[in-house]
Amino acid sequence: MLAFMAEIQRKQQNLLKSDDTNMEAAKSTVVLSDIRLPLIWT
Repeated sequence: MLAFMAEIQRKQQNLLKSDDTNMEAAKSTVVLSDIRLPLIWT
C-alpha cells in the first residue's frame, strides 16, 4: 500500500513538472487518486 501511495506521489510530481496546459489533467488525476485511496482502505 505504501508503495502504491509513493507511486501516486511520483506521478503527481511528474504532472506538476509538465506544461501548464496539462494542469487540468493533473487536477483530475489527483482527484481520482484521492477518491480511490479511501475506497481501498475501507
